[in-house]
Amino acid sequence: MKKRGQVTTFMIVGLVILIIFILLFSIRRTGFGMKSQDYLESSADDIKSKINDCVDRDTKEILDLLGKQGGYLSPSSYLLYNGYNVAYLCNNIPDTDQCANAMINTADIENQLSDYIKANLRECMQKDALGAGFLSTYEIIRGDTEVKTTIEENAVIFTIDPKITMKKGDSSLTIQEYSKSVNLPLGLLLDTTYEIVNNEAQYGVFFNNEYMLAKRGAVEIYKDQPYPHKVYVLNARDSDYIFQFAIESEGANE
Repeated sequence: MKKRGQVTTFMIVGLVILIIFILLFSIRRTGFGMKSQDYLESSADDIKSKINDCVDRDTKEILDLLGKQGGYLSPSSYLLYNGYNVAYLCNNIPDTDQCANAMINTADIENQLSDYIKANLRECMQKDALGAGFLSTYEIIRGDTEVKTTIEENAVIFTIDPKITMKKGDSSLTIQEYSKSVNLPLGLLLDTTYEIVNNEAQYGVFFNNEYMLAKRGAVEIYKDQPYPHKVYVLNARDSDYIFQFAIESEGANE
């Protein structure tokens, strides 16, 4: 009998804790007892957190793919190398060691990343996904989300304008544009890529060991030659990020 009484007490305590949790959750979702503006600001932080989670989920995978495919998400001219479609950044010129420079520019890479992130954020911009659903008491007005990508030497910066306005009663709040940075030496590796491609285009050869020595090992350069082409694999010091690209040719020069 005593044991049954203890079990009943535990059940009652557990039920009380559950009820308190539900009440706290409901108060937070509805903004009960809060000023409308304070409630909107709190909810805006939740929305930004959700958007950031979606950006984080996508960026690592897509930046990795872009690096291993020579700056392209879907290259049209490429060499299949270690399971990746590695873009030719210099195209073969018959009967010569030189090649035609086909280097992708930084702006094109930035646009690819912006378009991809924007497309993959659409799901996150749905009202239910952003929290304007069960128990919430604010309205969401959405525009067309904008994403701008900037590649710096050691970082990739995404500037996100969610185009979201939240309304509750007479109060409203627009989520402002903000930036999110990913520490990645993409800009440094692209600068090195430009130098390699320019040398291959002009002279038909690039001396990677001499270059690494001159740059004091800031970038490690590995050259593979899956005949008759070349593949350069670049890796910045203290980073595991890889950028690789192919040179189209008729035969080995060295």
